[in-house]
Order: sequence, then structure tokens, then C-alpha cells
Amino acid sequence: MPARIALSLALSALAAQFEAPITVTSLSQTFIESVDEGDKRRALDHLARIPIMTARDAQSAHDLFVRFPDRPVREAVLASLERMDRQNQALGSFFLRCLQDPEPESALFGLRGALRLRHADALPAVRSLAKRKFAFAGPQEAPLISDKNAWWLQYEALSALAQWEGSAALDLLVKQSRRAPAVAQIMARYLWKESLPLLARWSASRSNDDLERAREGLSTVIPLDAIQAGYEPMLAWVRDPKAPRLLRHQLALKLGLAASDEQVDSLIKEHADLADPETRLMFEAALFASRHPKVIPVLVRYAKENPNPSLRAGARAQLKDMMDPKEYRELLEWLAANDPDPENRREITEELKPAAR
Repeated sequence: MPARIALSLALSALAAQFEAPITVTSLSQTFIESVDEGDKRRALDHLARIPIMTARDAQSAHDLFVRFPDRPVREAVLASLERMDRQNQALGSFFLRCLQDPEPESALFGLRGALRLRHADALPAVRSLAKRKFAFAGPQEAPLISDKNAWWLQYEALSALAQWEGSAALDLLVKQSRRAPAVAQIMARYLWKESLPLLARWSASRSNDDLERAREGLSTVIPLDAIQAGYEPMLAWVRDPKAPRLLRHQLALKLGLAASDEQVDSLIKEHADLADPETRLMFEAALFASRHPKVIPVLVRYAKENPNPSLRAGARAQLKDMMDPKEYRELLEWLAANDPDPENRREITEELKPAAR
């Protein structure tokens, strides 16, 4: 009888364990206490899919974030944080306290939480952090990890301010980009319409500092809807032979990524009628960036006829993922016999070997 009672109690405890709600707190505890890497990974995967809901959850997530700098841990915690209900303003004071912590990791956690909730009491602290003078132009110049963390915290504060205040943050972003050119990434990502005229002006400057800001901003990945909203003005710059090459090329890539079927058709038609070699090159950059099936004939012609062997090889590499395997093999066979560059022919011959077995 005692053995049966013990077994019954054990089974009841096990059942209760499985019936208990899974929370950020319980998953954090599982991650910390488990010695099995698989269990740790599963805990993080689950953590990333559920929101922080209570003050205890927030504290557990904070402790996990600060204690374990590993990328998978921090990404899981931030994913959970991004699932928080924005109406859960009761957690705002906790994130504000974290934001005011002198430790950059703790402050970063508080910053991301405050941004998610848009907690009004935290906005002055975010502004204050964003207005600090950068100690270094970039994190790569910081000699200590603590200095790197402080740099990234200020960068994230500027990013939060751009998302929170929109165009009202632009003047501060421009000012801070003078010391830290990477801030131009934030301008492009969140304030593309307002920032593009500035980026265009910097791309035409003789100042190395301005050119660096232009490179940082123009090479940033921006939302497709922002590209579509400014499609025609961007296309006008791509067409303009007097516009800086950096500006034209980066805008062409963005236009290609965002182009609709109709816009791809229009780009193909305009490309066919262009006489200026440089402008043709810019349109080709846009068309190739689109990876649209309608561009395959242009790429095939490029792979066969472009005078630059590296560009021919690049077109061939892109076609591999776009063409029907049989048609791609036929192209390779033609190129193996006709490409004038010995290195290209060698690579093509090697690529044909597995398919010939």
C-alpha cells in the first residue's frame, strides 16, 4: 500500500507539472536549470513564441538577457518582449527602471520594453540617452567590450526615438550621424522619405564624412512599402546621368527589390531603349535585383555577351536559381563552348560534371 500511495503521489505531481501554465518565468527557469542542450534549445524556442505578461515574467526575462549574452538567448528574450500586449502599461515602470540602470545590457532590455509599450514616462529617458555624445565613431573603434555595449545602447536609443517620434527625431539623427555615420542607417530604415534628399546631397559631397553617411544610409535595407511610396522620385535619380553613381546604384537595387510585375515590365522596356551605357548598367542592376522570371532573357544575354568576365559569371550564378534545370544546363553547354574567358570556361566545365554523371 505505501508503494502504491507513493506511485500515485508521483504521478499526480507529474500531471500537475504538465498541467501548469507555461510562462516566460517557467521557461527561463528551465533554461537555467537544465543540463541538456536540447532542453535548453526547446525552452528558448518556446520562450520566443510567448509574451512577457507579468512583472515576474519581465524580471525573469531581464535576468536571462543580462546573464547570458549568447545570441540565441537574447534573440528569444527580445522576441518574447515584442509579443507583449501594448496595453499592459503596468509593466512600464519596470522597464523604465531597467532603462535607467547604468549597465548597458540592463538598459538595453529596458529600452526595448519601453519602446514596445510606448510607455510615456520612459520617453524623456530615451531622449536623454539618445542625445549623449558618442564616445567613438563606431563600435569597432571601442577598445573595451563595455565601450562597445555603451555605443550600441546609444544607437538603439536613437533607433527607438525614430520609431517613437518619427520625423520629429530627424534633426537629432542628422546631428548624431556626424559623429557616428552608422546612424544614417536609422534615418533610412525609419524615415526614408524625409532622409533621402539628405542622403542624395551627401552622396554628391566631396567630404569623406558625408560620403560615409551616404553609404551607410543608402545601403540600408528599407521597408518595401517605403520604396513603393517613393518609387517615381527614386527612378528619376536612377535615370539622371548627372546624379552620383553611389546614389543611382543603391536606388536601382532598391527599386528592383520592390518592383511589381508592371514595374518590371516597364523597366525591361525602358532598358531596351537606353543608349547611355551607364544608365543601362543601372537599369540592369534594378532588373537583376528583382529576380523576376521576366528578367531571365536579359540575364541570359548578359551571361553570353557582357564584355566583363566577372559580370558574365555573376549573371550565370544568378540564373542557376532562376532557370529550369534543363534549360540552365543547355546554357552552360553553350557557355562552355563560347565564353572567351579561360577561368569562366573552367568553372562552367566543373559545374557541368555532376550533371553529366
